[in-house]
Amino acid sequence: MLSDKDKKRLSGVSESYFLVSMIALITVTLIFAAGCIHNLYLVKIIGSVEGYGVADIARFWASGVDLEGTYSGVYVMAVNRFGMAFLGLGTVVISGICTWGVYAVRQRNMKVVQALKDSGAW
Repeated sequence: MLSDKDKKRLSGVSESYFLVSMIALITVTLIFAAGCIHNLYLVKIIGSVEGYGVADIARFWASGVDLEGTYSGVYVMAVNRFGMAFLGLGTVVISGICTWGVYAVRQRNMKVVQALKDSGAW
């Protein structure tokens, strides 16, 4: 048999904790997605100052820095912004996975609660 504390915890996790965690995770995901898009837009603008496109900046970012080369501040800023956009994209993916995980746990808890109520063990 489930104790009252177990019942409260099982049903409580599926309501109050779920809402708070989902609101927080969705908010963080949207903020980082907006930051990622903003950084990519800045890469486009900053790169165009010296005639580079986003693909050029991505290639420069992936190839790394040549220690013997001389780079302008605009170029370095564009490559830096591309790196920040890439990290933001990774954060969006991780946050999305966490959001899905919280949702899946809630669905499981609700199925367990419903099965216990149907069986009369609640």
